[in-house]
Amino acid sequence: MATERAISEKTAAIITIDWLGTQCNLDPFRNLADKYGIKLISDSAQNFGAGGKLPPAVDLTDATIYNMGYPKVLTAGGSGGIIIWPKILTAQLECDGTGILRHETLTEINAFQGLRTFETLPTAFTRRSMAGELYRNLLTIVPGIAFQQVPEGLGTNHYQISFTINPRAFGLNAQQLCQIIKAENIHCNADRMPYMAANPKFLPHGRVEGNNKQSRLLASNSVTLPISNVIGTETVQIICALVKLAHKKAQNILKAGNFKKPTQRIKLPTASASQPCLRKALE
Repeated sequence: MATERAISEKTAAIITIDWLGTQCNLDPFRNLADKYGIKLISDSAQNFGAGGKLPPAVDLTDATIYNMGYPKVLTAGGSGGIIIWPKILTAQLECDGTGILRHETLTEINAFQGLRTFETLPTAFTRRSMAGELYRNLLTIVPGIAFQQVPEGLGTNHYQISFTINPRAFGLNAQQLCQIIKAENIHCNADRMPYMAANPKFLPHGRVEGNNKQSRLLASNSVTLPISNVIGTETVQIICALVKLAHKKAQNILKAGNFKKPTQRIKLPTASASQPCLRKALE
């Protein structure tokens, strides 16, 4: 193992960092740390989603680093502090000359940016709430659309709103509606939105094996629409108008797009081939 070859008499600890949200398998590093009498420290993200039959990461490590970088504090719910034990190890890391912790020490500019960003949170929350309510008010009356209720919790994000599609009532299935929305350059997803660790190429490195209750909350016939800190009511109204128009013109769209029956799963044509005919069908 490359990590073992890098260990020397000056090594005080092994620090594991997640990559793109993919959780590291801590067991071999725990064995190495015990073998050489050094500490094992994990990134804070290692503590989230370590479920199933595997022990939580915090049970395998001697300490946990919580990133103080303001983006993570805002987007990932980080604590904004560094938790390390024992104190002698804390001193070694904080005084490290390489600057490996320079981001975590929260420089003055990062602190300033963080405070300014925190000041925008009330407005952002209000805007997101208004957008969500407007989506519901405008689309609940459309036949075949039913909004999903996702429980709040650490594993739930709120950057999109999701509803299910009944293809018989709506006229199109989730994949077909999503293609139409994307053709108008609107961010949209069909089917479930699995966590990064569920991606096949990341799966061998994950501790949750792409299988946690949050990643399974969205139904397979769901469509997700965007919500952001800057989205306006006019944008939401335009998106909802497009969804309503797609329902109204469903039969024309099926003919123009050469789709299969709405109850069947389809292989989507390329955007360059589909956009002109879909736009014509909506006119």
